[in-house]
Amino acid sequence: MNYQAMEPDNYQQKCLCVLLLDVSGSMVKEDRIGKLNAAITQFYDDIIHGKNGVAKTTVQQLEVEIITFDQEPKIIRQPKLLSRNEVPPVLQTRGSTTETVKAIEFAMEEVTKRKRRYDQTGQCYYRPWIVLMTDDNPTSPQNEIDRIAPKLLKEVKEKHFSMIGVCIADGVTRQTLSKLCAGHETSLSNLRFGNFFRWLSRSLSTITKSNDDESVDISIDADSWMKDYKI
Repeated sequence: MNYQAMEPDNYQQKCLCVLLLDVSGSMVKEDRIGKLNAAITQFYDDIIHGKNGVAKTTVQQLEVEIITFDQEPKIIRQPKLLSRNEVPPVLQTRGSTTETVKAIEFAMEEVTKRKRRYDQTGQCYYRPWIVLMTDDNPTSPQNEIDRIAPKLLKEVKEKHFSMIGVCIADGVTRQTLSKLCAGHETSLSNLRFGNFFRWLSRSLSTITKSNDDESVDISIDADSWMKDYKI
């Protein structure tokens, strides 16, 4: 293996955040895709420039990967630090189906690969995050949902990664999303993408300032489901 090609940007302790975003056709309704794009742009700005409660050191520690999905998952941003001159990718709607289970499994594989790279290059890292955002129930078969649910719960309980599911619209059954996010799901009322991503950027910033052995409270400014939630 060519370790020189894998040389990290720096050796500060990293935190990976995988944004797993639904871009199926229904995301055109209420301009969901446009509002999500605007919120991601603000998320970039907060991290890169240390705004809205984000520590200025976060940009040197937070690695962001963006995966979109409809019937297939697709990486549109490889996992890496945000660049000060970087323009966020513009999300566009694609197919009509929502293969959420396939997308989650793909994201889990990406987390595993990134953790392996950290180990190979001698980097310390915080527990990775997977943030799933969708506006519709999975078109994945029920037996696939039932199969992955206990696996997800086990992975999260064993602290291999943290996961959050966000209902973008009423098309998502909260009970189903809860199964697919190890019980950590919330509803984004009135398409408040900006509020959610501001909370997310502050939470990730808090994590990158923490010690490995301390519990981190990320419930500040979050919806009621996150009350007293610690990782």
